[in-house]
Amino acid sequence: MEELRWFISILSNNDYHKLVRLIPGFPNDMRSPGDLKKHFEAALSRGFFKRTTSRRRVKSPQIHIRDLYIKIGSDLLKKKSHLEIRNNIDELIVLLANEPRIEPYQQISLIYTLYKDDFDILLEKIIAGSKEYKSILECFSISSSPLDRVKILLRNGKGDIFETLSPNIQDLITRLIPDYSCNECTNDNELFSGLQKENSLGRLALVFNYLLAENRYKNDVYSSLVQYVIDAYYRILLEEEEKQYIEQGRLLKSMNEKIEELTDHYNKTTIEYEQLNNSYHDSLIELKDLKMELSVLRNTSQIQLANNNNLMHEVGELQQQLMIFQELIQYIEGIKGELKVLFVSDDPDFISNLLMIDSASAHDVITWGKTKWGKYSNHIVYINRNSFSNSSEWIALEKTLRKHSIRYAEIVGYDEIGHLTQIINSMLGVDVHVDEITY
Repeated sequence: MEELRWFISILSNNDYHKLVRLIPGFPNDMRSPGDLKKHFEAALSRGFFKRTTSRRRVKSPQIHIRDLYIKIGSDLLKKKSHLEIRNNIDELIVLLANEPRIEPYQQISLIYTLYKDDFDILLEKIIAGSKEYKSILECFSISSSPLDRVKILLRNGKGDIFETLSPNIQDLITRLIPDYSCNECTNDNELFSGLQKENSLGRLALVFNYLLAENRYKNDVYSSLVQYVIDAYYRILLEEEEKQYIEQGRLLKSMNEKIEELTDHYNKTTIEYEQLNNSYHDSLIELKDLKMELSVLRNTSQIQLANNNNLMHEVGELQQQLMIFQELIQYIEGIKGELKVLFVSDDPDFISNLLMIDSASAHDVITWGKTKWGKYSNHIVYINRNSFSNSSEWIALEKTLRKHSIRYAEIVGYDEIGHLTQIINSMLGVDVHVDEITY
């Protein structure tokens, strides 16, 4: 059944109209493409199960898919006898690749007709390749060189080769000299005169069009010209292939350089992580000291509470600082890599010293361009709104951030602890969720 499903998947609506004529008893009054497809698939299914079970007698139209292959393949060989190659699948694939008018269903039918004994293995390869969006011919790895492929084609006659390659040669000429206007030559003298005025590509185009006119390529008198066109065509293909190899080598070198760059970046990131980890342990010690200090202050406050309200106020401030340090430590403990944060303010030094957060002045970032912002494409930018003296500067910065797809959030107030609290809460998702930060 997998073979049936795959075969149906390669058919076009036009293919259905051609194939139903090969099924005995198939009704010829169906006009709807949907009905035609439905009854065609049913006929294949009935033929498949009849062949495999041989118990049911079905009078409805039916044909086994491999019997259909034989009909299609035999009919194709009557028209193109040079494709009857039974001892070398590679040669057959080369010839089929140069037959643009042969549909996929004809290709698979011809392969079955000529290679029945190996067909199951070949079909398994083709179906596996189709799952990677490969065509039938792309599923075969041809080991022969371009010159060997030329020799294969030459064995089938120059005229046939010229006729087969004509669409490809025309595409090549159009691609390489799109503005070329070919003067039509009506005789050999005009051709000779025209060739003296053209470069190598122009000569190829001139001779090619001359041979096409009046089917001159079928005349043995012009066999040398036919050979010239074929040789020139494949020489250009080989030159383009060589350029592709050179370009691939350049890309490979570039990729290796990129790998080295990424390796260096990884090593630097590892060092930064170790530094951050050390800072984390230092913070733990500082937190322990703060807790001890708070404990002492609490004991002292209980004694002095009645007579010293100022001391009580100081204890409260220390408690707030402790909470901030606890949130900071929890956040640092949760991250495993470098912090991707940029803080924009006129006085950002306190945040850089405390959390290793990058910072920049509001005046500088307004002038940044694409290259500068590209360094912060993966950062979250926290902006002190109070650092902007007027709304126009703020609006201009917002436009720039959106233009470069930079995530950002607004920080308000004048208190540094307040700024730090807002940033930590944003990172922890308390007040501002990361997925809601403005783009």
